[in-house]
Amino acid sequence: MEFFHMPTCVKNLVAQYFSDLQMCFSLQDFTTGWQQLEVGIAMGCAISPILFVAAFEIILIGARQMVGGIKLPTGQRLPPLRSYMDDVTSLLQTAACTSRLLKRMDELMLWARMKIKPSKSRSLSLRRGVRNDSTIFVVGG
Repeated sequence: MEFFHMPTCVKNLVAQYFSDLQMCFSLQDFTTGWQQLEVGIAMGCAISPILFVAAFEIILIGARQMVGGIKLPTGQRLPPLRSYMDDVTSLLQTAACTSRLLKRMDELMLWARMKIKPSKSRSLSLRRGVRNDSTIFVVGG
């Protein structure tokens, strides 16, 4: 919230709201005890998704600083990362740049106490317009 210059009164209100967030599950004949929530987006909460997107934007800004994107023949430069919520697409020219970006994303996700799910990740490497399956990228271990 500091990064986005939110007023102190808003930061304090949000901090108070999340300071003791608890939940329990109820079934017909059983109710669990109250559980402290520490990580994740609370369903039905209007603030959680906004804070998640803001935090993820900081991660993307940190990752974008590692690579420059692709320069088009017109001189324009495509951004290296595009995202929607927590889905990220990278467009880079070399495998070395991609590896460097993924390493930085791993570092930033660890810093934010988030995890990349390698099982949900995909890569497509093209060399001179032909698919190149020999290039292997590693993310999240």
